Amino acid sequence: MEQERIPMSVLNRAFVSQIDRLREAF
Repeated sequence: MEQERIPMSVLNRAFVSQIDRLREAF
């Protein structure tokens, strides 16, 4: 099954959001 390709912009957004959460934790 071919998975839909996720745009890099979306991946970047999710990645940045997670980093922001980690920064808030510290």
